Amino acid sequence: MPQGKVRRAFGVTFSREMGTMQLRNGQSRLNSTAITIWSATQGYTCSADEKHTTVPSWRFTQIATDSAQSFCTQIWEVEHVQGATTFSQGTITGIFAFEEQDHGATNIPDSSTIHGLFRSQSARYQRIGTSLYKNFSEHYTGFGSTRSQFIAYRPLNETTIWTFIADDTAMKKTDGTNTFNWSIAAPTTAPTVAAGALTGLTGSYRVRYTYARMSDDAVFFESNPSTQSSAQSLSNQDLSITALVASDDPQVTHIRIYRTLTNGAIFFFDKSITNDTLSTTTSTADSALGSTLEFDNDPAPNADLAALFNEQILLDGDDDNPGYLWVSKRFIPWSFPPTSFLEMNSEDPGRAIVMSPNGIPIRFTRDTKYRILGTTIDNMLPIEAASRRGILLGKAWAVSEHGIWFVASDGVYLTDGVNDQWMSRDIDPIFKGRTVDSHPPVNKSGNHVMEFFKNKLYVAYASGTSTEPDHLATFDLLTQGWTIEPMTVRSLFFEHDNDLLTRGSTDGFGYEMEDEDATGDASTAISLDVLTGELNPENTAVYARYVQANVDADTQGETVTMTFLLDGSSHDSISLSAAERTIFREKLSSGSVGQRGQLRFVYSGTERVRLDDIEVIVNHLGAYDAVPQPVQR
Repeated sequence: MPQGKVRRAFGVTFSREMGTMQLRNGQSRLNSTAITIWSATQGYTCSADEKHTTVPSWRFTQIATDSAQSFCTQIWEVEHVQGATTFSQGTITGIFAFEEQDHGATNIPDSSTIHGLFRSQSARYQRIGTSLYKNFSEHYTGFGSTRSQFIAYRPLNETTIWTFIADDTAMKKTDGTNTFNWSIAAPTTAPTVAAGALTGLTGSYRVRYTYARMSDDAVFFESNPSTQSSAQSLSNQDLSITALVASDDPQVTHIRIYRTLTNGAIFFFDKSITNDTLSTTTSTADSALGSTLEFDNDPAPNADLAALFNEQILLDGDDDNPGYLWVSKRFIPWSFPPTSFLEMNSEDPGRAIVMSPNGIPIRFTRDTKYRILGTTIDNMLPIEAASRRGILLGKAWAVSEHGIWFVASDGVYLTDGVNDQWMSRDIDPIFKGRTVDSHPPVNKSGNHVMEFFKNKLYVAYASGTSTEPDHLATFDLLTQGWTIEPMTVRSLFFEHDNDLLTRGSTDGFGYEMEDEDATGDASTAISLDVLTGELNPENTAVYARYVQANVDADTQGETVTMTFLLDGSSHDSISLSAAERTIFREKLSSGSVGQRGQLRFVYSGTERVRLDDIEVIVNHLGAYDAVPQPVQR
């Protein structure tokens, strides 16, 4: 497609020329390429031969102008990207994302692997290396290099829907603007108490304090408390509290003070002060103190598997406790009490925690799976499934209204957590180490990715010796058939609000799969190779003569090559071509006698060719004078 002519990316209609877009295999790229046509009036300042965006890490230098040498329409190239210099013109240093009325975005290097995708509150998130990107702009760095899991949730008292990011290195949450720790760490220093100068209290008192995020009087979240102070005896005096240490966590807004009753041991809420207030006094009467202090607001453990259940977040993948399934407090996903977990086999740690469509969490391991029955940690119970079938590595599962789809060592299955339904009969050989029709076998030690979209199951699998997905197997519920094609996939995500299936790859691009508006392939030919099943499957033990193939096809004026295969050998090669939909009736060579017949259709081009009904007329040996029997597929 020519530069400067694309008006649609991210599903957004742009009001001015934005850049280039390429279409590949019915997919549209979600972010544009580096060299772009710009207008001098579109938000840039001009100085001599340079223009600068409002993003300081970019500098655009002029590499071509119109004949009048004006600054109206020019071609610009990125010269500096976050400190890296490009020394020659025409060198693309990165891939960039653009939004409507905004040319500003941060570089995603073109070799980046997008191994996680998510969408929340109209924003796209990508996990790339150790970083989190928002709309293809770097948002936070410091994660592990493996996959993370995302959950969108609005906790108690909150008005914000947070995106929680479960990771085995850093547990974080973001509101789309700021990224904070998932939880708040407790103070590590005890307060100091002394008798104050005013009146009010008589007896012995101790103090603890916590960190909290608050708005007005609403407490969004509170940490565990500090260690207690020493006891202070008062005689009609107020209590002076000093040596408070401010939290360095930017989400903390307040320090909350807790005090014992007169000569007591239990701590009750006394007052809140701002995080930068490091001393205070109190003379609050015992009767005016508030709620008791909680000691079970432990931070979330580092874990890269998560699910939302009954207003609780379930965490799995804790390397320090491989058999644990952690359960947060209800409505308070930042708090994980130290005893709030279910313990299962530590020798077979969790690989996925998935919510089934009937509302029951299913915990998958390598060797088995468990239904998590109950509603809270007080009554939860893991029940191992009768079908002890586990899951392969990666995000090897997807959910639809039909159940949970997952990749096991012996195939693809659909389960409700009790019974497994085998769905991969037609591609079973690739799970047994065989290469079938040039499709390599599944590497059961590799990572795999799945998603369900518009009645199709997408299974990106690592093949052969590859440890990451390099083939895409697609199961169509309508036809009950599988297709396999080579494709580099690192992540898949169904954007429900946009009704889009998106894919992350290794080139820094996000792709829109199954793009119904894509009608070309950037002038690059698409290869089509379709092999039918056996055309006489009911009687393959008997030899037969294959007489004629009838094919209902629309070749769009292009040439599709049909090859008849008999017992694995090519017997006929016939060209099919017509300007409109046609039923091709092609006689097969008279010597076509064998047990297993198939048809292969091959095409390479940029048109959308279509194959519909395929019928083969077969005569079984010993019945040559009988009426030929059609076999339809």
